[in-house]
Amino acid sequence: MWTPPVVAGFSKSYGGRIHDFGPRISPDGLKLFFVSGRPISGTAMKDDDIWVMDKTENGWGEARNLGSPVNTSAHEYGITVTRDGTLYFSLNGDLYCSRLDGGKYSRPEKLGYPINVPTYDDNGPFITPDGNLLLFTSERSGGFGGYDIYASRRIDGVWSTPLRRLKMNLEWQSTAAASCSTMRRQIWYCCGIVIPLQQFLGQTMMTDKEKACDIK
Repeated sequence: MWTPPVVAGFSKSYGGRIHDFGPRISPDGLKLFFVSGRPISGTAMKDDDIWVMDKTENGWGEARNLGSPVNTSAHEYGITVTRDGTLYFSLNGDLYCSRLDGGKYSRPEKLGYPINVPTYDDNGPFITPDGNLLLFTSERSGGFGGYDIYASRRIDGVWSTPLRRLKMNLEWQSTAAASCSTMRRQIWYCCGIVIPLQQFLGQTMMTDKEKACDIK
């Protein structure tokens, strides 16, 4: 049973004046990423940036802005991270990734077609720890209207054409912010619904290990 939610300690200092949102813990549990418009060195921000905290013996350390080249003058949001530290996030209606190399993040790269589609908004990514299954929301044509959840698999370094998961999306409301449980047995999304992974992906899109619930 879930306990009642409480405001995280690092979000209390602004007394609700600044929104911290979109938290994502790295697969190893040692970093907490989130999005915030909190000031930097006392200077007010006009956009939302990605922030990160490291886990210490005494809890979470001080929040720090990831800075350039990840953060820009636009709004970055929807963070998700792989086991090797690669960040995936949303920016200007497209999905980007930034690789961690020597403790520093590379200049973000747009995922491009077929993940990003011109004139349509693609956001809310979730990447599995191995970096090979991507869930995201999109308002692209062919959906039920509003935002629907799509899935794409990386095969030999190339993303497959995203598939709208018909068994999950609902005609009467938009869906967004899908996540996969640690053991990859369930899909969670913001309509407050949990659905088994096998039902979400379907047998044709699942790997043998996923069918056996043997991927972490």
